[in-house]
Amino acid sequence: MNRTWKRVLPAYLAAAGVVVYVVFAVLAFSRYPADFSPMNNNWLSDLGNRNLNPSGAYFYAWGCITAGVILGAFFQSLTPWRTTGSSIQKWLLLAVQVTGAVAAVSLVMSAVYTEDQFAAHQFWSRLISGGFALAMFMTPFALHRAGRSSAVLIAVAATGYASIVAWFIFDGAHWLEWPSIALILVFICWVGWMSASRSRVQSLERPRQILGVFKPEG
Repeated sequence: MNRTWKRVLPAYLAAAGVVVYVVFAVLAFSRYPADFSPMNNNWLSDLGNRNLNPSGAYFYAWGCITAGVILGAFFQSLTPWRTTGSSIQKWLLLAVQVTGAVAAVSLVMSAVYTEDQFAAHQFWSRLISGGFALAMFMTPFALHRAGRSSAVLIAVAATGYASIVAWFIFDGAHWLEWPSIALILVFICWVGWMSASRSRVQSLERPRQILGVFKPEG
């Protein structure tokens, strides 16, 4: 039975999760009644604040809920990477999946407890950041494979991790949330692309291995 779809599934889930979040965020932004930008020191969560954005908050909330569900499935769909990883990498991948699931569930809960319920929303928002920061830190180690460059993944994950840490340290600088979220989205897309390209490489290598078995010795 062809199991290629399991290897390319992360790419589809990554794209779907990112597109859903961005589209619903844009819809919420279109209803925001005042100036909204990082230069205004806005949090992205302001889009879901029912007091600040009464006619658009539900767009952002539903976008976060839907994206959270999809991203939870995305992290679990990374399981096929286990087949080519070392023992340590398998444990690291499991840790990535757990921390990613925590971040995904927290994204859903941050939409249930919107910013106008500040204490609960802040708790879940910090779990989102912490979950993605840990996932970014471990993923380059978990997905590194001999003979394949991890330079882009390392660059995106390291920059995203540093951005989230800076956001934790400088809590009053709300604009730091913007590059952090953008880098999280890029990270998700890149891991999805890596999974799809890995599947293509393996499908090309398999016929060569089979031909090598039947090649007569000289």
